[in-house]
Amino acid sequence: MAGEQSRAQVAGQVEHAVRRLEGLSILPGAAGRFLQGVFEMQLGPRELAEIVESEPALALMMFSLAKEQANETISIRRLCEQIPLRVIRDGFFSLGVYWPFDGDPERIERRRQLVINAAAVAYCAREIAEQSNLDVDGDAAYTAGLLYSIGNLALDEAMPRSFAAIAEQAQSERARISDVQERNLGLDYTVLGKRLAAKWGLPRQIQMAVWLHLVRPDVIADVVPKPGLMQAVHLGYILARKYEIGLSGSYDSIELPTDEYLSGISATDMEDIARAARQHTESRGQSVDRQRELAGYVKASQSAAAQLAAEGGKAAAESRRAQTKASHFDFATEFLANIDGDCEPIELAQRFVCQWRKFYQTGAACLYLAPTETEAVEAVIVEGDNKSKSFTIRASGPVIPQQIQQEFVVIDAASVCDWLLDQLDVEFDTEQTRIAPLLCRGRAIGAIVFEFHYPVATSTVREMFEQTCFVGAAVLDAAIGRSRQQHLAERFARLAMKEKGPGFVPIKNIGTTPRQTESKGDYISVLAEMAAGAAHELNNPLSIISGRAQLLAGDETDGNKVEALRQIQDNCKQLSRVVEDLMSFAEPARPRRALVAVRQIIDEAMDLASMKTQSENIETEIELADSVNDVFIDSGQIVSSLANIIANAVESYTDISGPVEITASRTPDRSGSVRIEITDRGCGMDAETLARAVYPFFSSKPAGRRRGMGLAYASRFIELNGGNLKITSEVDKGTTVTVTLPCS
Repeated sequence: MAGEQSRAQVAGQVEHAVRRLEGLSILPGAAGRFLQGVFEMQLGPRELAEIVESEPALALMMFSLAKEQANETISIRRLCEQIPLRVIRDGFFSLGVYWPFDGDPERIERRRQLVINAAAVAYCAREIAEQSNLDVDGDAAYTAGLLYSIGNLALDEAMPRSFAAIAEQAQSERARISDVQERNLGLDYTVLGKRLAAKWGLPRQIQMAVWLHLVRPDVIADVVPKPGLMQAVHLGYILARKYEIGLSGSYDSIELPTDEYLSGISATDMEDIARAARQHTESRGQSVDRQRELAGYVKASQSAAAQLAAEGGKAAAESRRAQTKASHFDFATEFLANIDGDCEPIELAQRFVCQWRKFYQTGAACLYLAPTETEAVEAVIVEGDNKSKSFTIRASGPVIPQQIQQEFVVIDAASVCDWLLDQLDVEFDTEQTRIAPLLCRGRAIGAIVFEFHYPVATSTVREMFEQTCFVGAAVLDAAIGRSRQQHLAERFARLAMKEKGPGFVPIKNIGTTPRQTESKGDYISVLAEMAAGAAHELNNPLSIISGRAQLLAGDETDGNKVEALRQIQDNCKQLSRVVEDLMSFAEPARPRRALVAVRQIIDEAMDLASMKTQSENIETEIELADSVNDVFIDSGQIVSSLANIIANAVESYTDISGPVEITASRTPDRSGSVRIEITDRGCGMDAETLARAVYPFFSSKPAGRRRGMGLAYASRFIELNGGNLKITSEVDKGTTVTVTLPCS
């Protein structure tokens, strides 16, 4: 009993020592060939598989990578096709290299012969699987054969002296090494190999083949389901032993199996397979000069280390760029979160330069805007106490230096903007002062001058500042454009008020006198100018903001930031649709006029209004006088206009739908024009609402409902076609829209 306990203790110690291995070490020759091929990135899957199939350590590495990628393929060749080469290369660095520091030549040769034997068993197993009636894949048989003796290889690596002593004992006794191991260690390499295969995550079929490769095929067939893989490995092991290919560690007598062992393949066929295995395996393995092999490995290692260093530099640069992009995003998020649509450009400039100084830890900083209609330059400055002030100065030279007018570069400021520095009451350190442009739509709308006290490479300076300057420029440019449109709006308001003093001219009265007709022309002209200008100013910045947001989103991995960038893109799309509405209002297509029947345009307008209001049956009362002539108009523009008016009439009923009356008659004057009246009995409009009914984007509906362009379009198109539009309305009684169209 004491002997049994001692053997169990020894077995436990042996298994503990071996299980500390995370894998097998690779011979230097195979490591050198692998490194040279993989780092040159010239290996195809076939060439890579030839190297992996010659070394059990590489095969184990491939299965470790397959497990990480949830790949359950057993074939080494298919794994080499399916796992990316860079992943395989990186996995190689988890391996150790088998090169004893004591330089024991016998130990090195023993390891080489163990690997040669494993490769021979693998070759024979594959040929047997492919030539016999075994229902097993040849590549799977090769893999199982190559790994059949991982228990011996692990013992040799973890306990080299004990393994060498057991191998010598097996040779002197002419015994099987597994029997000697069982007597001395309490377990043999087949059991140890099975446990290691399970620990290292090898497929279960390979675990079974490693464990049972010593069992005769006829016995396996009786006790194991689907025994083909184990039978192929067993016969491969027998052939490699019989022809003494490499070192198995066993020296007991062995005979080739007879024909009855396996159907479909004869003993003669197996002898041919063994001879081919010797030629394939030993000729390559035994002719290696060890010193040349070591020199090749060292050279390949140096080359790989150099390439890894270069790739590490690139990765570090990419990491810096990613960090820079993230900082740009943080800057933009904080800046945009603290502004609103009513900010004047100089107010935005003040907030931007304050955040700039805080974010980049610069010295004093000054942002100025390029003048537009005057020579005055608006500027804002912030210094040590982070207090800012805005002011206006006059430029005595080029406001934007030529070097930065159309290209983003950061240059020394002293020699190019002394006109600015001389007028500031803050002393800048001219040797440390830089200037960067605020570029938008290919032009500089301003610049930022700042003290920069820490050394940074030129390329890094551009990476640091370009994206932040773009954000500031885009926002400032949009604010400048909005300010211009505000001036146009104010001009429009003055025109709208000039006829009646401080009150608005009611739209229903416009056109009743020559002077009021003139006012209407001015009104439409200024409104169109304002719309065209706003569209022009908004369109390009929106495109740039949307495009940059899309680029940033493509490189971003943080979910919250991706969602914020998506919201930026969505809002840009909504604004773009607003811009499209402005452009179509300001610069509509020229009318293509022709004679059209009035009934036809009313019917088409009804159909279009049904689609707009999603009402299948609009309650209408249509009455056309017999004397109504055809009208000379652009049918598409007028149908769209009438449809918008009808849709408004339908929507004027708040609770239930009501009737819409449409009448058409000739005007009483000599012009022979046609007058179309569209009347509803809905909610009506008060005087203030009526006065603004045809303004673009005006709507009496709650915020978030349509953009209020219906009547604006109608008024614009009707005027372009030589007609006019009048509206009369009373609250809670209804509205009548009168459209007059020419007949010639």
